[in-house]
Amino acid sequence: MPNIHRTSAFTQQYDGLANVLRSECIVSQAFDPAGPERPDTCTVTCVWDTGATNSVISPRLVGALKLVPTGRMPVNDARGTKISNTYIVNVMLPNNVEIPFLQVTEGILLGFDMLVGMDIISKGDFSVSCPEGKTVFSFRLPSAHEVDFVDGKVLQTPIRIRHLQR
Repeated sequence: MPNIHRTSAFTQQYDGLANVLRSECIVSQAFDPAGPERPDTCTVTCVWDTGATNSVISPRLVGALKLVPTGRMPVNDARGTKISNTYIVNVMLPNNVEIPFLQVTEGILLGFDMLVGMDIISKGDFSVSCPEGKTVFSFRLPSAHEVDFVDGKVLQTPIRIRHLQR
């Protein structure tokens, strides 16, 4: 798998407060971005979910791209645990933020065709803010530096929480 060397980023803005973070993305069969061949792609709506461990694509997208399963794995959702097909795809987020050779699972998604999970979000810097009643989220890949809203700020009760890895 090629390494991602260049920094790329995008910012998505909403006119009001958003309760779902959406963006467009382009999905294709896996390919080497440095190579000359480019497979067919689909442009779809994706929803960003920090509660999802892995990214998910819809059966509609699997069919449109003619993807062949690379395996199966257990997946947990609100309905319980089930075994889902896995696929290897390339994902292009807005402003050419590229994630090659991403393993995704197939799942039922309502109103969109890809769920962006922590397998993508944790590769970069992700920020959500709501200035003046408008939601703005931004993503940069790879991660460039720590974002700390407490450091250097005068707060009545600054709180810093560190979670231990299990």
